[in-house]
Amino acid sequence: MALARWEPFGGLASLRRDMDRLFEDFMGRAPSSGGDGTAEPAVEVSDTPEAVVVKAQMPGVSKDHIQVDVTWWRHD
Repeated sequence: MALARWEPFGGLASLRRDMDRLFEDFMGRAPSSGGDGTAEPAVEVSDTPEAVVVKAQMPGVSKDHIQVDVTWWRHD
């Protein structure tokens, strides 16, 4: 009989990987905390001379349920 090394938190690491995989499948990436328990979607931001363009992955979310807040500040 071979000896096996006991890893007391090995099950938690496996659970974490499974949960990350679940969120990646659902949202396209693992969520990060928004501070209020919400998940932040993957976001791509670019700018042009005319505008700032923000694209976000939000599968299954209606446009009617999206709120965008913009705060502008000037850095001199």
